[in-house]
Amino acid sequence: MNKRQAKKRKKKESSYIRKSLLKTKTTEKGNVIYRISASEVREKELKRMVRKANDRLRRLEKAGLYEESREYRLVSHYAYSDPGGKGSIYNVNPEKDTIRFKSTLPTGQGYTREREYMINTLRNFLKASTSTVSGTRKAINKAFQSFKDNQDIKGEMTQEQYMQLWRTYHDMGLRDKLDNQGYNAFMTLVQSTDIYDLTQDEMKVALDYLAKSEAISEEGKIDDVLTKLDAETNIKLAW
Repeated sequence: MNKRQAKKRKKKESSYIRKSLLKTKTTEKGNVIYRISASEVREKELKRMVRKANDRLRRLEKAGLYEESREYRLVSHYAYSDPGGKGSIYNVNPEKDTIRFKSTLPTGQGYTREREYMINTLRNFLKASTSTVSGTRKAINKAFQSFKDNQDIKGEMTQEQYMQLWRTYHDMGLRDKLDNQGYNAFMTLVQSTDIYDLTQDEMKVALDYLAKSEAISEEGKIDDVLTKLDAETNIKLAW
């Protein structure tokens, strides 16, 4: 085999690896099995995947879609909540408020499982449409239209207001702070008032009252929010 043939074969093998990395099959139980094991992925191919994934994270941050992108939220969740476990494959820069996949991992028998986890995570990230700016925007458009179609919203909510509402909801961690009655109260406020028309700071004040309400019923929680806003702030919600 001459040098030209060897180069052509090497290029073909490299192309096969790239095309095969994201191919999977699913068992009857729903478990995903990857056609190429972690041990078969060359170091340069892993670095290529990392560069591509980090470029997507960077673009999402630049577009201000880090809260709206499901994939970015997952990366952020593990990077901050489990830095010694599932988050160990990420580099976090608190000063710049950025997250990136690590470009290298320790090698050796003791790190095989960590490398496999990183490769599988990269595969899933790159396959997901919401790891891209365009995919995230499409998901937002679809979610906003579905929200308008299925909710009886008072007034005209714009997509920007919709995004700000849910960005604030996630920023404040209300998913973990609100029980069922609290979430129902939140949705009633969205449907029956102009809370989505408030500035983000004003919205945070109102939702903080909701999160701290000790009322048991949905109606009681809403009454707490409206009473405190009226007594302690200049924020008015049109009911």
